[in-house]
Amino acid sequence: MLTRQYSPRQRLFITLYTLLLVIPLLPLLAACATTPGGTGTPTPGRTVAPTAGTSPTTVPMPSTLTSCPLSGTARRQVIAPLVLGSHANVVYVVNQGQGNTPHPIAGILKRYDSITGSETVMLTAPHASLEGTQVSADGQWVLFSTRISDRSAIQVIRMDGQGLQTLYCAASSEYIGALAWSPDQHYVAFQEGLHINLLNVVTGTYQLVMTSNLPAGYTLRTWLDNTRLYMTSYGATETPPLNLYLLDIKTNKIQQVLNSSTLCGDFDRSIESTRLFTSECRFAMPVTEGPSRILVQPATGGQATTIYSTPTYAITALRVASPTTLLFTIHNTGVDGVDTSHNGLWKVNADGTGLIRLSSESADEATIFTYTRSLNSTVSLDSESYAVQVIRYSTPSSGTIAPSLSSSLLIGSLNGENPVTVTTLARTDGAIEVAGWTRM
Repeated sequence: MLTRQYSPRQRLFITLYTLLLVIPLLPLLAACATTPGGTGTPTPGRTVAPTAGTSPTTVPMPSTLTSCPLSGTARRQVIAPLVLGSHANVVYVVNQGQGNTPHPIAGILKRYDSITGSETVMLTAPHASLEGTQVSADGQWVLFSTRISDRSAIQVIRMDGQGLQTLYCAASSEYIGALAWSPDQHYVAFQEGLHINLLNVVTGTYQLVMTSNLPAGYTLRTWLDNTRLYMTSYGATETPPLNLYLLDIKTNKIQQVLNSSTLCGDFDRSIESTRLFTSECRFAMPVTEGPSRILVQPATGGQATTIYSTPTYAITALRVASPTTLLFTIHNTGVDGVDTSHNGLWKVNADGTGLIRLSSESADEATIFTYTRSLNSTVSLDSESYAVQVIRYSTPSSGTIAPSLSSSLLIGSLNGENPVTVTTLARTDGAIEVAGWTRM
């Protein structure tokens, strides 16, 4: 399918192999809501500041709709407050049957309590996969795309497993991908075929932002702030992944902020949204190696400064962990005597000091960050832990792409203590994806 290029899962794997989200609701709310499968649109709940001297309270979710809205329409998100707990929880997806089966067996949304080691199944979607899964900035909701009645759809569910609801469904021939939830949780930007759309979950409206004209176009990547989105470009010929642009959703104006010649690199914006961090390495199929470096520049473009460099090792992916620290992966690849001794996850201060190794890879493994670049997608809300995906693959012959053999969920401490493999899934059984962190 032409539009499948926007699948977050595909983009992760392509990257690997080519370099490698008080008070009780008013009674009126429940009266206006319809039951699942109905045709009306529920009135959204309202989160109101608690009265002085009272404690926040979790409110049961009213009825919600899981069927597709009428074509050409969307729904507002029905909300009710959820009081979070104190235990750091990783939210992740197990998509079963992605290996040798023509159709998914099920998409399973889970929470793993990093304190007790217990797991909670939040949702099981039979005969569907869950993609682009991400945790809201307030940690109360999970957003994802899936399929409903053979249509690509956007759904949300509260962190306690209540309130599953469908906000939008694509045309039957189109595919939804590259979901990105704004930091204020008002907008979900997404790609539907060649279109970039903007869903307002507060009003239940959506709009077309822009349409790509093949063979050139743009791919959504992440929000800089509540009104601007980073995009990368693509064309008929191979385009460097770090040609970055900013799309202003208020004016629809596009501004280029980075024009890089590297075919091996990554980026993330700082917590305060004023700086842009980028990484570069050397790539020539099937080799990835140094020299590599991490640079910083103004978030809207400008002079870049190198803050960390290595002459030997390939820095293949980069994420901001806190206002003062960065995470990056080293992944040297090759077929003859390549040095993989430093492959794995690393932490460094935003000024290039304090380098710490967090995890190591075997020769047939690769560490993968989730596609989402919100702070809680990789690092816990208390900024003490991280979660990544580790893929094991077969050794490729020269010029070939190595098939994956398994995927694992790896969590660890940002202090450098030994990480823990939570679960591993063989490729023939499915695949694992990290959605982000919350507290329960």
